[in-house]
Amino acid sequence: MIGDWTLISRATRTSGTTITHVERRRTFSIHVEETLATGNPITITEGSDLYLRLPETTDLYKTCKLYGPTGEELSEKQYLIDEIHRESCGYIIEKVNLSQSGTWTIVYGKSIIYRSNIQVNVLEHVQLAVQDQQWTVGQSVNMTMGPADAVYCNLYNSRRDTVFDDFGPCRVVIDRVTSDLRGQWLIHVGVPGSIGVQYQTFNVDVLSPDWRPFVTTEVVEAENTVTLSCSVSSNYVVKACKFASPEGHILLANQGVGQGVYDGASRYETDTNGLRCKITLTNPELRTRGIWRCAVHTKDNTGYGFLTYYRGYKPEHNSNSDRYDVTVPYLRSQFRFYSVTEGENSILSCIISAPIRYCYFRSPNGTVFNVGPSLSSDTYEYVGNGFDSGECGVKFHQLGIDHTGPWSCSVGMTNFEERTDTFEVGVSEPIRVFHTWRSGILEIGAIAGDWLPLDYCRFVRNDGLGFNSINPPPDYYTYQWSVYEGKCILAITDPTRWDLQPWTVFVKVTGETAERSDTTGVLQPPVEPNSKASKMLFWMLGVTMGFLFIIAAVSLIPPKNRKWTYNQATSIRNSFRRSPIPTQEAVQNDLPPKV
Repeated sequence: MIGDWTLISRATRTSGTTITHVERRRTFSIHVEETLATGNPITITEGSDLYLRLPETTDLYKTCKLYGPTGEELSEKQYLIDEIHRESCGYIIEKVNLSQSGTWTIVYGKSIIYRSNIQVNVLEHVQLAVQDQQWTVGQSVNMTMGPADAVYCNLYNSRRDTVFDDFGPCRVVIDRVTSDLRGQWLIHVGVPGSIGVQYQTFNVDVLSPDWRPFVTTEVVEAENTVTLSCSVSSNYVVKACKFASPEGHILLANQGVGQGVYDGASRYETDTNGLRCKITLTNPELRTRGIWRCAVHTKDNTGYGFLTYYRGYKPEHNSNSDRYDVTVPYLRSQFRFYSVTEGENSILSCIISAPIRYCYFRSPNGTVFNVGPSLSSDTYEYVGNGFDSGECGVKFHQLGIDHTGPWSCSVGMTNFEERTDTFEVGVSEPIRVFHTWRSGILEIGAIAGDWLPLDYCRFVRNDGLGFNSINPPPDYYTYQWSVYEGKCILAITDPTRWDLQPWTVFVKVTGETAERSDTTGVLQPPVEPNSKASKMLFWMLGVTMGFLFIIAAVSLIPPKNRKWTYNQATSIRNSFRRSPIPTQEAVQNDLPPKV
């Protein structure tokens, strides 16, 4: 039924007595079109070559035609034939532009016309524009480089070490910036719609940790108010700032914002502009007297300043201790007690309301650790915002059990004598296992060193038997509640000799990715009572009881019979005694006469 048809219509027309036969013919064609399944959309970058073809080959490839997004058929001058995929109606459109985004159609066939639609998205060519970076020694870096929609990214530092090589945009994560990162970096980026990657070089400048904006401070007192302000030179633009009270409370400065931070009549009004940030204290309380710290954050770095406010207070320096002198900075550790786990990263820190010249920590065994932004070690490193901020912290890559005990933090300043503060550090093992008897029941378990809640525990016996704390086998019992206390306990009421062999216990601490594990030792069976000793004890007890019974019975016999009984007992006793050894004379008398 597909093809050219002719419609014939015959009729008669009468006019009076005349009959006329009329025939009409009309030709038409029947075509059948079938739309094929739409393939995956194509995303391409402007200026690249577009390759279009059918998903399958066809014998009718000589009938192929190509229609653009406007619906018009393309002439042979507007495309190239893809010779490799000629039998799949392959076309090449060179250097596509944004106007060619849309639905393209490949049409082929004779009696049946087949149509294949292909969605093409042409993206604007994006030029890489990674900006030069400026970092400071000791600071941490966590940032994304390159286009956010990058398919692939590869980043090399100035030493041509690989910093990132993975799908997606480049991620730069540096715990502590060092001066050897200074130089020219190289980035390769693959964007959607492009086969090749783009590359760009950019510079990284590493500044000295001492390089910071100089902060000028000012304290202005009025009748009921005190205004504390910090400012930088006109070369910088203030992006944000904060104040820290003598008690350590953080107050953020925001344009036109006021708030009663403390209970009572005190009120704080903050203000900030391009060069200055300030905070106004209305009806200040006694606790607000002392040394304040301000941090002024600019585009390049953060500067720190210190302000002393002691309204209505006259400093007295004749005291043995100046800890209560609000005009003198004193050192305080972040915590009075640090609980750390052996082998893990641990941070100890202290702060003072004054710039620092040097800082060191002293461990219980007398070891001194000198720390600073420009100092480095394989076992520890400085943490903090620099000595200008009054912060001194140390990050140990691992601490041992022998580091448990009293520590001290000491800092030196320009205008004050050295300050020291003490605190306690408790270092615990990551996991402690036990394998013991308790009231005749065998118990196996582990304790997380820091008593953190556990997700689960699992036990592996020496012969390979393994199970978790949720589904133990028969005759093995676990205390489910103990996991919330950082402890696992497995109880065995009827243990076998295999249960006395070493067990390996694994615990999964909530929030940690890896398990902690340790292995117990061999447990000896419980001590059983000695059977021979028991029999001897019962025999002696029986003899003693019998002897006492005889004495009691004898005491009840009348005196006359008692004497007879005594004589009989004496006779029986003597019968058991050995006869005396005969003398030499008696022996000779007993010899037979000589013949």
